[in-house]
Amino acid sequence: MTSGSSDERKIRAEHGTEAARDDWYRYGLSRRGGEDQAPRDALGHPMQDETPRPAAPDDLYIEYRHETSQRSQSNRTRRSPKFIANVATAFIVVAVGIAAMGLALATTPGPVVPSPSPGRSDASPTMIPSSLPIVVSSAGPKAAHVAALIDLPVQVTITDRQRPLDDGGTTLYLTGSKDGVALDPSRGIVRSVLGVGGAAFAGGGVRRAVVDSGLWLSSWPAAAKQCGPTCWAQATTDRLDPVGAVTKKLTATYLIGAADDGVWVAAGKVVELLDPATGAVLSSTTWKGTAEPRVGCAALWSFTADAKATTLAQIDPKTGAALGSSELDPTLTYGPIDIQGRCWVMNGSSGATLGSTTMTWLNADGTTQASFQYPGLSLVVLDGEFWSYSSNSEMQRVDPTSGIGFGAMYTLPFAPPGGDPQWFFASVGKMWMISGTQLAELDIPTGPGNAAG
Repeated sequence: MTSGSSDERKIRAEHGTEAARDDWYRYGLSRRGGEDQAPRDALGHPMQDETPRPAAPDDLYIEYRHETSQRSQSNRTRRSPKFIANVATAFIVVAVGIAAMGLALATTPGPVVPSPSPGRSDASPTMIPSSLPIVVSSAGPKAAHVAALIDLPVQVTITDRQRPLDDGGTTLYLTGSKDGVALDPSRGIVRSVLGVGGAAFAGGGVRRAVVDSGLWLSSWPAAAKQCGPTCWAQATTDRLDPVGAVTKKLTATYLIGAADDGVWVAAGKVVELLDPATGAVLSSTTWKGTAEPRVGCAALWSFTADAKATTLAQIDPKTGAALGSSELDPTLTYGPIDIQGRCWVMNGSSGATLGSTTMTWLNADGTTQASFQYPGLSLVVLDGEFWSYSSNSEMQRVDPTSGIGFGAMYTLPFAPPGGDPQWFFASVGKMWMISGTQLAELDIPTGPGNAAG
């Protein structure tokens, strides 16, 4: 190799004089001369070391070029324009993704963090992953409108409003302290006024209305906050048809509630399941103890509450024995009720809370699965779902095990009386609100199948 050869120029350009000399010592100087030729460096200059060196094998220079090429690629930052363009594109994509995530986090309200229920060391909240498809909406709230405004001929009270059960949504019954009304919710018209003459509404005090192919009413002494066996003898239960005629009258009988399989009542020392249309006895359970009977989550329960705790036990309908029980926060008085595939008890009136929510998730045998408390969060049970209600009249579905709102959010055209969500209820897949002698139908779709709005 001469000083002007192409190989010399490549070596000079790629490695410089010192690197070329070192590599040429390693791989041989030149294949042009014999063993007795004076050694020369990569630039063709005589070397001081005059020791003859053997000629390099024919393939040694190829090995040298391959090794120097690899070292050049690994030790230096030489990259092709295409590689640099690819790196720049990837960096831009990552930067855009991070910016989008930051924007989503900034615009999505964070979940309410649950805190332990007061006074219960064993009721600290347990975050259980929900089976619901939680879709947090990043869009702004939708404006809800009044689809219909109905003038009621009676003053409706909170505790007696009930949604229709097993009647196909054809009749909606609302009651007050002295009378009631039957409506067609699909058309928004009043069918009839109930209680003319006062027979079914006589007696005053606490009353409960349950709809199941008719209206079942029960009244008992006003002083009784719970109605156990000592209260049943003073209770009266009536069944009314849609025009207000009494079709069944049961004295010394307390109305427990309605389920898919019939209407539950208590009398004497037994709890009975009645045919909802005729009032005939379908089954009977001996009642043990002094607790109030309840039905919910497809089961029979005993309920006892005092200032220190609420005791709830699931009852075997065949034997009357307790299957499992939970000692709960004393504020938990509503339920048990099946919401979103789980069995719950909660604070509040008629499935609604104002300003703070405490709830417990029950196992199938009545024992406690987990307890949750959400300070500052108002909830209302609507059509098998939990909905949040905020002071600025916004409503949204809520996952009860995380406090996260999901699905569409709605802004109401006006607030309920006193800002209390207990005035909301659901019927025929719609949301309704009672305000004195007016009933407003809101165009907010309810039910788990309408979460997208």
